[in-house]
Amino acid sequence: TTKPATPARQVYTLTVENQPVQAIVQAIAQQEKLKINASEQAQQLWAKRVSIEAKQLSLEQLLSTVTGKAMLTFKIEKEILTIDAADR
Repeated sequence: TTKPATPARQVYTLTVENQPVQAIVQAIAQQEKLKINASEQAQQLWAKRVSIEAKQLSLEQLLSTVTGKAMLTFKIEKEILTIDAADR
């Protein structure tokens, strides 16, 4: 018997210094072919500049790291990446 090959899990390594969260999220979305839907509150927060050193993270872990630094949340449904302000 043969087992189906398991797809390799995509991992990301990212190092950015003093970059706006918006630019980082847009770069990730572009690479993953996701459309971004950001709420008004998110758009006010994602200008925050952050520095990140992420190694071998899944897409969800990477987005969680990036958005968390600006008190944002994210959700991926179909091919849409929704960014919102986190509940305070």
